[in-house]
Amino acid sequence: INNILGKIPSEDILNDIKSAALSVEGTSGIHDIKVNYTGPYASADIHIEVDPDISLVEAHEISIQVEKRIIEKVDIVTMVNVHVCITGEKGVCLD
Repeated sequence: INNILGKIPSEDILNDIKSAALSVEGTSGIHDIKVNYTGPYASADIHIEVDPDISLVEAHEISIQVEKRIIEKVDIVTMVNVHVCITGEKGVCLD
C-alpha cells in the first residue's frame, strides 16, 4: 500500500473506525475522525461522546476500550488518540 501524508481515508476505513468505536459500551456517539498515514500504517484521532453523568474514571476507561477496539478491528490503524466529549455537546470535550 502506498499511502502519503494528507491522503483522505476511504469511507470503508472511516466506517470501520466508527463501527469499532460505537461497539464499546458507553460510547453514545462519535465525531471529528482524522486519519494520518505513515507508510503502510495509520493513526486515528477521534472524538467520542459519553453520558455527562458518568465519572471521569469511567469516561477514561471507555476511551481506553475504544482505543483498543479500533486497533484490534481496523488493521491499518496502529495508534489511536481518543478525545472524550459530553453527549450532544460536540464542543465540550474533557481534554
